[in-house]
Amino acid sequence: MATIGGSAPVAALIETALRDQEDGEVRWHVIGLLGERHDLETLAAARRLCDGGTVAERTLGADILGRLGLNDRGLPILRALAAREEDRTVLYSVLIAFGHLHDRRALPSVIRLSEHPDPRVRYGAAYALPNIVGRPPDPTGLAALRRLAADPDDDVAEWACLGLALSTGGAIDGVRPAAATGDGRPATTGEESARPSGGGTGGRPSGDGGARAGRPSDGGRPSAGGEVDDVRGDVLDP
Repeated sequence: MATIGGSAPVAALIETALRDQEDGEVRWHVIGLLGERHDLETLAAARRLCDGGTVAERTLGADILGRLGLNDRGLPILRALAAREEDRTVLYSVLIAFGHLHDRRALPSVIRLSEHPDPRVRYGAAYALPNIVGRPPDPTGLAALRRLAADPDDDVAEWACLGLALSTGGAIDGVRPAAATGDGRPATTGEESARPSGGGTGGRPSGDGGARAGRPSDGGRPSAGGEVDDVRGDVLDP
């Protein structure tokens, strides 16, 4: 197996990631390394992955672009993938990438996918929207969040409610605004916190530098902890 340390070529790192399981520690370590490069070589490799013939390739391409940070070049690649892709796993990764990039230009793609028939895709949209609606929040983005807050899937609805509370600072369907709690996090009026179910310890991503934030540990949906930090940092911090 190709090394993932030192100055390993991008191609070798990608080969290593593709050999690991979908949510493997090695894969996410590699994604973190590639995201830190912020270079055109990695962007070109991610673009080729997004055009790949397998779900694993396209998912990896989206995951890399979500951490690379070259929005002007990477966002059009992700939006094109969102428009043509049919696989829910790839679409989910694209939506999580949109959320990580915090770029309002992704709104049309996310709003369209917020009406997808698969709840996992809608869940990804509910995560992405509060990260990209901007300040002041875009009215169409808020309308999509309000629609998702009434979603028949409980996890989608809960996450959208949390996103609305974080985006608007108001109480939404039992979610108190972040300022109502001692640690700056939103809370519900009941015993359970307003977070969807997911893997991880205490609702937090595993200790890999946050590379897995927004990804399921069991093929399901993401844990809330890391994503709350993403949204809170964008929406609530001065």
